[in-house]
Amino acid sequence: MKNIFVNLLMLGVAAFILACQSSATGGGKLGTAEVNSAGVFVDGKPFKILAGEIHYFRVVPEYWRDRLQRLQSCGLNTVSTYCPWNAHEPRPGEFNFEGQFDLG
Repeated sequence: MKNIFVNLLMLGVAAFILACQSSATGGGKLGTAEVNSAGVFVDGKPFKILAGEIHYFRVVPEYWRDRLQRLQSCGLNTVSTYCPWNAHEPRPGEFNFEGQFDLG
Protein backbone atom coordinates (compact mmCIF):
# COMPACT_ATOMS: atom_id res chain seq x y z
CA MET A 1 0.00 0.00 0.00
CA LYS A 2 2.84 2.40 0.85
CA ASN A 3 4.41 1.94 -2.61
CA ILE A 4 1.12 2.76 -4.32
CA PHE A 5 0.77 5.94 -2.26
CA VAL A 6 4.37 7.01 -2.94
CA ASN A 7 3.99 6.34 -6.67
CA LEU A 8 0.76 8.33 -6.84
CA LEU A 9 2.34 11.16 -4.90
CA MET A 10 5.39 11.22 -7.16
CA LEU A 11 3.24 11.10 -10.29
CA GLY A 12 1.26 14.05 -8.96
CA VAL A 13 4.48 15.96 -8.32
CA ALA A 14 5.75 15.15 -11.81
CA ALA A 15 2.46 16.28 -13.37
CA PHE A 16 2.60 19.50 -11.35
CA ILE A 17 6.17 20.14 -12.53
CA LEU A 18 5.12 19.65 -16.14
CA ALA A 19 2.17 22.00 -15.71
CA CYS A 20 4.41 24.67 -14.20
CA GLN A 21 6.97 24.27 -16.96
CA SER A 22 4.21 24.54 -19.54
CA SER A 23 2.77 27.71 -18.02
CA ALA A 24 6.25 29.20 -17.65
CA THR A 25 6.88 28.66 -21.36
CA GLY A 26 3.61 30.17 -22.49
CA GLY A 27 1.32 27.16 -22.20
CA GLY A 28 3.07 24.96 -24.72
CA LYS A 29 2.37 21.28 -25.18
CA LEU A 30 2.84 19.24 -22.03
CA GLY A 31 5.51 16.57 -22.07
CA THR A 32 5.35 13.20 -20.39
CA ALA A 33 5.79 12.25 -16.78
CA GLU A 34 6.31 8.76 -15.44
CA VAL A 35 6.96 7.30 -12.04
CA ASN A 36 8.18 3.76 -11.63
CA SER A 37 10.46 1.78 -9.35
CA ALA A 38 13.47 3.49 -10.96
CA GLY A 39 12.25 7.00 -10.10
CA VAL A 40 10.61 10.01 -11.72
CA PHE A 41 11.06 10.66 -15.42
CA VAL A 42 10.10 13.84 -17.29
CA ASP A 43 10.15 13.58 -21.08
CA GLY A 44 11.92 10.22 -20.70
CA LYS A 45 14.81 11.69 -18.70
CA PRO A 46 15.44 11.06 -15.00
CA PHE A 47 14.22 13.95 -12.89
CA LYS A 48 15.56 14.39 -9.39
CA ILE A 49 13.27 16.39 -7.14
CA LEU A 50 15.27 18.77 -4.98
CA ALA A 51 12.77 20.57 -2.79
CA GLY A 52 12.70 23.32 -0.24
CA GLU A 53 9.77 24.71 1.68
CA ILE A 54 8.46 28.25 1.92
CA HIS A 55 5.51 29.20 4.07
CA TYR A 56 4.15 32.07 1.97
CA PHE A 57 1.98 33.30 4.83
CA ARG A 58 5.08 33.85 6.99
CA VAL A 59 6.87 35.97 4.38
CA VAL A 60 5.68 39.41 3.31
CA PRO A 61 4.66 39.39 -0.37
CA GLU A 62 7.40 41.88 -1.28
CA TYR A 63 10.00 39.17 -0.47
CA TRP A 64 8.33 36.19 -2.20
CA ARG A 65 10.29 36.54 -5.45
CA ASP A 66 13.56 36.98 -3.57
CA ARG A 67 12.95 33.90 -1.43
CA LEU A 68 12.06 31.77 -4.45
CA GLN A 69 15.16 32.98 -6.28
CA ARG A 70 17.27 32.07 -3.24
CA LEU A 71 15.88 28.54 -3.28
CA GLN A 72 16.65 28.30 -6.98
CA SER A 73 20.19 29.60 -6.44
CA CYS A 74 20.68 26.75 -3.95
CA GLY A 75 19.99 24.32 -6.79
CA LEU A 76 16.43 23.45 -5.80
CA ASN A 77 13.83 22.81 -8.51
CA THR A 78 10.70 22.26 -6.41
CA VAL A 79 8.97 24.32 -3.74
CA SER A 80 6.73 22.83 -1.11
CA THR A 81 4.21 24.73 0.97
CA TYR A 82 0.96 24.18 2.77
CA CYS A 83 -2.16 26.26 3.21
CA PRO A 84 -3.15 27.23 6.75
CA TRP A 85 -6.86 27.04 6.08
CA ASN A 86 -7.70 28.65 9.42
CA ALA A 87 -6.02 31.80 8.08
CA HIS A 88 -7.85 31.65 4.73
CA GLU A 89 -11.24 30.97 6.34
CA PRO A 90 -11.07 32.58 9.81
CA ARG A 91 -14.83 32.07 10.29
CA PRO A 92 -17.15 29.73 8.39
CA GLY A 93 -17.99 31.28 5.03
CA GLU A 94 -15.59 34.23 5.47
CA PHE A 95 -12.54 33.94 3.19
CA ASN A 96 -9.23 35.82 3.05
CA PHE A 97 -7.03 35.55 -0.05
CA GLU A 98 -5.37 38.97 0.05
CA GLY A 99 -1.92 40.26 1.02
CA GLN A 100 0.11 37.50 2.61
CA PHE A 101 -2.74 35.06 1.96
CA ASP A 102 -2.93 35.65 -1.82
CA LEU A 103 -2.49 32.12 -3.16
CA GLY A 104 -2.54 33.30 -6.77
